[in-house]
Amino acid sequence: MFRYILPTLLAGIMLLSFVAPAPVTDSVLDIIQGYKKAFNFSASLKSAGLVEPLQGEGPYTILAPLNTAFNKLPAGAFENLLKPENKATLTTLLNYHILPTKLTRADLAAGIEKGKGKMTLKTWQGGTLTATLLDGKLQLTDATGQTANITLVEKIGTNGVVHFIDGVLMVGK
Repeated sequence: MFRYILPTLLAGIMLLSFVAPAPVTDSVLDIIQGYKKAFNFSASLKSAGLVEPLQGEGPYTILAPLNTAFNKLPAGAFENLLKPENKATLTTLLNYHILPTKLTRADLAAGIEKGKGKMTLKTWQGGTLTATLLDGKLQLTDATGQTANITLVEKIGTNGVVHFIDGVLMVGK
């Protein structure tokens, strides 16, 4: 009996490998809003008025900080950013987390290799980030020199890709 289990299991795995992947139906915004560990970033996008633009055609690469990344900010900083009088500052900060192109993990790795260890990324805000590979992790360095790692597998949307990161990227002065 056991001699039939392994061939049957292998046949099933092979069959699954031929099944087409499910079609992508969610936008980058849907992906962010549907991921509870990025609730703070989702709430920030709403406060900054960026919900509608991110439903657009794209393509976008979203570098979405996880809730734990916002928790690393100084006490009260996140709440302060959400105040109506700070909408311009919040919008600038969030636009620094959006790239006006679609870059998958493979694209980032290839760009880093081509750039001899570094890839410069232009943000929607107009600033730059530097992507590197450190100990097998994709790392982003912001304008202030702080780093954030891409922590989860990418999520592909209809209008781009979302990478979740473990830090909030700062624009600098």
